[in-house]
Amino acid sequence: MKSLGLKMTFNNPPKCISYPGNYKITYLLKCNPNGTGIILEVVKKISSCEFVYEFLTKYSCLNYAYNGDSSSNENGNNGVIITPINNTSMSYQSLLFWIFFIFLTYLLSFTIYNYRKNPEDGLIKSLPHREFWSAYFSNSLYGFKITYYFIKSKISS
Repeated sequence: MKSLGLKMTFNNPPKCISYPGNYKITYLLKCNPNGTGIILEVVKKISSCEFVYEFLTKYSCLNYAYNGDSSSNENGNNGVIITPINNTSMSYQSLLFWIFFIFLTYLLSFTIYNYRKNPEDGLIKSLPHREFWSAYFSNSLYGFKITYYFIKSKISS
């Protein structure tokens, strides 16, 4: 799995002075394969003790997902947890694929159902909602004409 970068958080952060609790500092090292170095992109102050630093760097571009192992400094009490930043959102291509797949499944299943129910009608007449699909183009043109004349009347008045 290709990672979009690395997220670094401290395991045992120091106590926050101005607010009860601990500091929470997160470093997001986002992948920038065309970059030459490390660029500080954004600093977000969530609260008085919580900060998020976002960096663009080519050094965080991985071709695999990091296991999230933690490493400690020489004292052993402030470990750093490193986890990958993965793209979990659905892409447009996969969304279009699933819409097409659902439509094709609907079309095939109801065509088979209608054909088995009335085989004498033939395959073309077995298409589901045939009247809707045959009138779709003319209904769309009619809708465009109504919208066009509505907008034209609003602009002229």
